[in-house]
Amino acid sequence: MGRLRGALRWGALLLGAGFAAWDMPEALYNFRHWRAAAPDDPAAAEFWGVALRMDATEIAAALGAAVVLWLALRPRKKVAGKS
Repeated sequence: MGRLRGALRWGALLLGAGFAAWDMPEALYNFRHWRAAAPDDPAAAEFWGVALRMDATEIAAALGAAVVLWLALRPRKKVAGKS
């Protein structure tokens, strides 16, 4: 069971990192447009800011879920006297 748990643990971490890496270019694209629109067009800046926050939330959720699964699947400590 330990090998399966370890494989699931690493798989969850890599999957979360992959999802975060997949969303990163779009977040950077939205960040650049938000910064460019901020001084001139408040409506466009708000649109790009919302898009940026959505991408940042997706990245944080993917990494957060990966960390939660990483911690939930960590090896259990053995209790003394139990086999």
